[in-house]
Amino acid sequence: MQSQIHQYNVEKAQEEALDTKRIFVRYVSHEIRTPLSIVSMGIGFLKSQLMKNNCTDDTADVIEEMRVACMASLDVLNELLSYEKLESGLMRLERTLTPVWSLLTQSLQPLASTARVSNISLKFKCKEGDVCKSDLENIMVRVDMTKVCMALKNLISNAIKHTQKGGSVSMTVQCLNYDKAKSDGRQGIIRVLVTDTGIGMTEETQFRLFKEGETGLGLWLAKTIIELHNGSISCMSRGLGEGSI
Repeated sequence: MQSQIHQYNVEKAQEEALDTKRIFVRYVSHEIRTPLSIVSMGIGFLKSQLMKNNCTDDTADVIEEMRVACMASLDVLNELLSYEKLESGLMRLERTLTPVWSLLTQSLQPLASTARVSNISLKFKCKEGDVCKSDLENIMVRVDMTKVCMALKNLISNAIKHTQKGGSVSMTVQCLNYDKAKSDGRQGIIRVLVTDTGIGMTEETQFRLFKEGETGLGLWLAKTIIELHNGSISCMSRGLGEGSI
């Protein structure tokens, strides 16, 4: 009986601690996100006014770095809120029919400035012999666009973070079974490859990459969101200094 009471008390304490953590994350995220959003809008306005007055390139670069840092902070807060929802089982997908082209470009474009500030080439391309831009504008997927964009941005951002100056990051899209799907109306498969020329990974790092609490929140969130859409995610690297996919 005493053992059961002790176990009950331990489980109750753990549940209360988890609830306290969730409340803290939710409160802090909301309280910080509002002023950060205002700062971000202010920086955008400041940049537009300075550009009208022909400000120097150095000034424009500093303002852009401020904007990128502010947006990165907002992304972290959004990830915290998404993590809290996933952990508590409250995350719901709001699926809509979305053009693949819109999904990919809206994931890539917000990180163009981040890559430019870091002197990293950021490219989007279709696999040679596969679909083209006009195809991607017509191919539709039923996804929660906000969450899938978050997942893709996390992958791209991580690639940029671990790529040295002068390197490159690319997003390549493939549409598997596209011709068959186009001819008889069957469903196809979209594959997105995020490739970098960065620091590479050991086998151990690849094994731990998408595990919760191992290498950061963003990649675990990306994996969870993709799997909620009945997709899968993986990584590959030949080793340190060999880049990653």
